[in-house]
Amino acid sequence: MKNRNSYLISRSLRRFLMASIATMAIVNINTIVDSVLMGQLISPEAVSAIQNVVPIMGLIAGITSLLSAGASIIATKALGRRDFDEASSSITVAVSSCLGFGLIVSLLTGVLAPRICSLLCQDPALYENTCKYLYVIIAGAFLMFLMNGTSIIVESIGYPRLVSFAMLSSVIVNLICDILYVKVFLMDISGAALATLTGSLIGVIALFVFLFWKRKMLGIRPYFRGFASMMGRNVVMGIPPFLGNLAITLLFFMCNYFVQSVHGETGVFVMSIGYAMVSLGQMISGGVQGAFLGIGGLLVAQRDYDGLRRLVKRGLAISCGFALLCFLAVLFVSDELAVLFGATDPATIRLTGQGLPLITTMNFSFSVILPLAIVYQINDHSVISALSASSLLFGMGIAFILAKYLTGIIWVAFPIGTALSIAFVLLCSILVRRKAGGNAESVLLIPEPLDDTTRFDISVPCDRSSVGEAVRRACDFLSGKATHDTILHISHCMEELLLNYAEHSGKSQKAYMDISILCDRDAITLIVKDDGIPFDPIHAANEEMKAGLKVVQAFMSDASYSYSLGQNIVIMKWGQ
Repeated sequence: MKNRNSYLISRSLRRFLMASIATMAIVNINTIVDSVLMGQLISPEAVSAIQNVVPIMGLIAGITSLLSAGASIIATKALGRRDFDEASSSITVAVSSCLGFGLIVSLLTGVLAPRICSLLCQDPALYENTCKYLYVIIAGAFLMFLMNGTSIIVESIGYPRLVSFAMLSSVIVNLICDILYVKVFLMDISGAALATLTGSLIGVIALFVFLFWKRKMLGIRPYFRGFASMMGRNVVMGIPPFLGNLAITLLFFMCNYFVQSVHGETGVFVMSIGYAMVSLGQMISGGVQGAFLGIGGLLVAQRDYDGLRRLVKRGLAISCGFALLCFLAVLFVSDELAVLFGATDPATIRLTGQGLPLITTMNFSFSVILPLAIVYQINDHSVISALSASSLLFGMGIAFILAKYLTGIIWVAFPIGTALSIAFVLLCSILVRRKAGGNAESVLLIPEPLDDTTRFDISVPCDRSSVGEAVRRACDFLSGKATHDTILHISHCMEELLLNYAEHSGKSQKAYMDISILCDRDAITLIVKDDGIPFDPIHAANEEMKAGLKVVQAFMSDASYSYSLGQNIVIMKWGQ
């Protein structure tokens, strides 16, 4: 018997990461394959033109995060508190806001596109292709807003596999349409942009079928009061994620600007490969961010700070480890990547070998700073969350100035900027911890766990022989905190749920169930989690249950059940 272990935390993290990484992998592989196709079907100049538009795609993602990432945090915490009304309201407002804002941008295509194109192009040779691609993207921006926003929402409420399916469908359609529009219909680079929008349309359809049709308790509502108020809450909560996406957008715009000013069109080509490699690194760090938001939000709502700490440390180790692997891999295959993306000139290949490994060092800042910004946000440290995200931009800006005017080698800005950004976040975390009186863990700023008099946590093996000891320890904890009848009810519920898991989950003795008891002034809450087959003991029909669970139903007047991230979660309350 262990007080607490990482079994269920690790299982949920792996499950979330596998789906989120699959999603990010699909998106990033699509970006790479899309660039390769454009380099082969059109020209390397087309790859550079698309790279010029990347900051606009990032800006769309940033605005989407302002409208939906905050809603994800609100919805996740609401689900942890069993407040399905608030969760559904937040989701509805987020999706509606993304659609409305996207339509406004699309209607202003004729006004926005020419001015943006002039701003993006430093090299006249790229102007025509950049404008063609940009016009189509802005005209269909509402599809990208809907796709990005709905994906964030659906993933955070515990359905990352559905997002993976939607993204896979979108990517397959995009790549097929790339060939059809560009090669068959001879639409040139405009066809590549239209293919991207066609893929987004398919993904939106898949996600909306889920929200409108599959979900009964949680999903899109046709109408409710307080729309404006909820939108304000979503936006305020979404400011730190928005600043993070905005910083990344401006970061890549700044990178393109400085590199293009030194190396021209060839430098943008190297940046396009670098962006693909950084996106590949974000395949892991983005999955970790999603896990911190989806799983971490639930843990914070349940005041499970020990579980959150285990989650964050494991997630950061994974994201930083992958960033290192990505850097080492690129270090040895830079020339081959240049050829793959369509380069034939020896000077271009040589410049790629010089700059590409240093560009990929940005993965280290993304792997540390962006996941930490999510952790700070779900723990209500909004200011440092916003500063952390913004540090990416400021650190790299200082680095570019140093690199261009002092060293003369523009590529060294990337490792310098990474080091400055991480150092700034570490310094801010020290100051925040001191201001909090040391009641938060250094760097992570996760609150200290509740003391043993108010919270009881235990991990129970999938073994009948462990049930008795677990119930006894729970009763010892409750002694003096609840009435005799309440203790009997809680112990009986625990015993039956544990036995049901041990007998019917199909798991070995290496599996564990987590039991948590929270004692507040007015209520005692029992939280039971397991990774067995989905089973709802609250609403199950009598013929599905044995006698013990039928008795347990009598104590479930204030109880809820959910199945999320591969876990059964039962929450029961007793008034004091």
